[in-house]
Amino acid sequence: MQQVVFITGASRGIGKSIAEMFSEQGHIVYGCGRTPFVNSLFHTLVMDITSPDQVNQSLADIIKRHGRIDVIINNAGYDLYGSFEGTSEEEMRAQMETNFFGTLNVIRATIPYMKKQGSGRIVTIGSIGGIMAIPFNSVYSASKFALEGFLESLRFELAPYRIHILLVEPQSVRTNSLELSIQKTKNERLEYNASVLKMVRKMKSDGESKGIDQDLLATKVVSLSQVKRPKFRYPVGRLVSSIRFVKLLLPERFFFRFIQQNFLKGE
Repeated sequence: MQQVVFITGASRGIGKSIAEMFSEQGHIVYGCGRTPFVNSLFHTLVMDITSPDQVNQSLADIIKRHGRIDVIINNAGYDLYGSFEGTSEEEMRAQMETNFFGTLNVIRATIPYMKKQGSGRIVTIGSIGGIMAIPFNSVYSASKFALEGFLESLRFELAPYRIHILLVEPQSVRTNSLELSIQKTKNERLEYNASVLKMVRKMKSDGESKGIDQDLLATKVVSLSQVKRPKFRYPVGRLVSSIRFVKLLLPERFFFRFIQQNFLKGE
């Protein structure tokens, strides 16, 4: 059955792959980005998810044109590295506004339409960063941990309306936009700067060499639109599939050392 699909962060990377795959399967697809972009395979929209007015207008336009919205993919976001002390108030709020509140804006705008039609799927791209935290990534982790709790609760509210909440939890992903999606604090404190730079280099390098392919993740996300009885959580990648058990089984001090040794070697 042809579906009407809306995807945030579709101008590049994972979101672009997801939008193109849905389109290739014959669905009606709208992909948005903060700045103008062109893609011949799907409808493109300029929309800032941190602006409730822009989000509400975009969803209203889609409903006016098609009368329904079947699948929402919350993909937009970025990964900020820096010490807590070295992260400015502006940077912290921008990270939370995009990764957390921006996602909530899209979900809030979508719910009334899905309730009225009595069906829908809200798929959110989470992160291994919402399950375990690594050094110099505290604000990003806060945004992803917050999404985990929010969505876990929200699914109870929406279940009576046959609206399914799905959380996809990938480990690092190999995309063509790592330079843009992984960012660093602008005015880092001197005592942390070398460590933060090292983490940024490591995460970009690991994404390139060890990350799961963006098309593999996109294929998984697209397939979830057809699952008859979807689960809530979908881990993608060996590490993210096992990390919850590792955290439960290892004493906290050992897990702390494990993270130190794997991310701060040579510090």
